[in-house]
Amino acid sequence: MDIISEKSSGWLDTSLHMAAYILNPYYLYNNLEVENDTDAVVDVVGKLFPEDYDTQKQIMMVEFQMYKCKQGTFDQVVAIKECEVNDDKFDPANWWSKYGGSTPHLRKIAMRILSLTTSSSECERNRSTYIEGVHPKKRNLLDATKRKKLEFVQFGANLMEKNKKRKARSHEVLLAQDASDDVQEWIVEGDVDDASARSRDLFDEEFKSASEEEVDEEVE
Repeated sequence: MDIISEKSSGWLDTSLHMAAYILNPYYLYNNLEVENDTDAVVDVVGKLFPEDYDTQKQIMMVEFQMYKCKQGTFDQVVAIKECEVNDDKFDPANWWSKYGGSTPHLRKIAMRILSLTTSSSECERNRSTYIEGVHPKKRNLLDATKRKKLEFVQFGANLMEKNKKRKARSHEVLLAQDASDDVQEWIVEGDVDDASARSRDLFDEEFKSASEEEVDEEVE
């Protein structure tokens, strides 16, 4: 058990795990000792709202206090009764969606965290990256620390590449044949009346624009 505790240290006891424990009303309202351990919530709020100190103050000084002290919509009898039993019917994220109206920022955070479910998909994907690129047969003499760092860098690079492609797909391309004289007026200097006269006629026979297929190929 000591070996297991040492291996799991830093993986299953992060601020995110503790924040999920505190934001679950079943544990907070049934364990008074949890109220004194709010550092994890402060850490998570600071990461979700970086440099937005007004929102951080609103969450920690107002909304979190209302949740902890059962004020606002949290003092309703039905809200307290619904989180007394932690069975298959109790969904903490759904509980926040129904009774967290008086704390909108904290409700959003709680629903995001408590909606995370356990899954092995990320572990399988991470293992594939590890075996194929970090620890193949020819590089099986690397120490554990270096293998862990290489795995982190490679997996992070893959995520960044996927995010870059997703942003590229979301860009909207303005095609010349979709534009009109009214759209072009604002980029022509001078009075509005003279803009239409000097703007390029998109329907002129001599004017040629890249087809939609060519633009798609360039974006791809």
